[in-house]
Amino acid sequence: MTQHTLSHPRGVIFLSLVQMWESFSFFGMRALLVLYLISQLGFSAAQAFLLYTLYVAFVKVFAALGGYVADRFLGYKRAVLLGGVSIAIGHILLTFSSTSFLFYLGLGSIVCGSALFRVSLQAILGLLYEKGDSRREKGFTLLYVGMNLGGLLAAVLCGFVAHLYGWHVGFGLAAFGMVVSMVLFSCKIKTVLVSDIAKKAPLVISLLACICACAGVGTLLSYFQIVHSFALPLGILSLVLLLIKLGKSMTKQLLAALAAAFFLLISYFTAEELWGSLLMVFSEMHIARTVFGIEIPSAVIAAINPLTIILVGPFLGKFRSSLLVRLSLAFLCLSAAFFILYVASILSSPSILYLVFGLGSIALGELFIAPSVMSFASKAAPKERSGMMMGATTLAFSMGSLLSGEVTKISVNTSTIFLGIGSTALGIFLVLLSGSVMKAFRKIEWKRTLQSVSE
Repeated sequence: MTQHTLSHPRGVIFLSLVQMWESFSFFGMRALLVLYLISQLGFSAAQAFLLYTLYVAFVKVFAALGGYVADRFLGYKRAVLLGGVSIAIGHILLTFSSTSFLFYLGLGSIVCGSALFRVSLQAILGLLYEKGDSRREKGFTLLYVGMNLGGLLAAVLCGFVAHLYGWHVGFGLAAFGMVVSMVLFSCKIKTVLVSDIAKKAPLVISLLACICACAGVGTLLSYFQIVHSFALPLGILSLVLLLIKLGKSMTKQLLAALAAAFFLLISYFTAEELWGSLLMVFSEMHIARTVFGIEIPSAVIAAINPLTIILVGPFLGKFRSSLLVRLSLAFLCLSAAFFILYVASILSSPSILYLVFGLGSIALGELFIAPSVMSFASKAAPKERSGMMMGATTLAFSMGSLLSGEVTKISVNTSTIFLGIGSTALGIFLVLLSGSVMKAFRKIEWKRTLQSVSE
């Protein structure tokens, strides 16, 4: 094997570092948000959960629009720069926010900036490789490692800094991460030989449009209770319409399999997204977080997910099985996680290890389901509708975030929610592997369909 085959194009490591620092800023703020809303802004737990889930859903679903804007009007390099500056300003507004106006404007700036930044950075990375280059997948793996490493560092550092020195200092550290990302990108992007194909809009118009978008999204977030109530049905309707549109270019069997995969993905992430809302408050109020005399801030639990992905991901990448098996294993992990959390909820001052193993199991399940469904959707997409398929997949992820907000509205105690989710996940696992489902798969030829698009 030649050195050329082993090495990557110039700029891959640099872009991974840029992604790492952007993730540091994003996940650092996300780990602090719910507890900050409750303890500092006087939100009820239910209000904080709704705003948090709407914010996360916006970040995901606006990414599709950000990709379109970068393709048509900005070009990828300018989109990354404009998005990065918007994110940095958003974090700075959160750091120094003294009014609700500045707070929501900060959140809106981060949503719009993230929409431009991430998809454009990924597009630049993709353009570094020729079509059919076998190194492409490993290049994106490096980017994904950078993302999770940034999330890991952010949860630990921002969590401890906010705990020791105050919330605004924690937000300030997140802002520092974005500034570092922008400095890296600005200094080194000229060495990355990628040409933008978009016809760039004038800079002044781009800036004004970005400011208006940030203000608009911030306004929507300020009315989060009203927006959340219609965002979910609107999102579900949009996803159904997208599937109907995609179905015109698919067999009925393939469309049915795709709809089932999306349903399972939404179900899984409805439970997973509870880590930043319900589980964060559960950790703060119920878990004994003192280890060797050191109190571990609740925000630090956000490090468990990226740590698990970094440690376990490389080994699971070698795991080869059908899509059905991987989906089943995901729900087995989810069931085990919430049964562990249920046990913790009925104990008095349970050890932090319950959270470690519970959230670790959720992250393990994510490794089974998320890449599998994304790969399945990508391969199932007709060539002329691949962008639409990726939009549908992004929408499915965001529906999970919104539905997690609905779960937190349920007027029962936390232990009942944990037991209910664990039991439901176990039921899905058993149904997926039951003889009747296998028989139904054979009857409508899903088994052949899934095998043909599985990795």
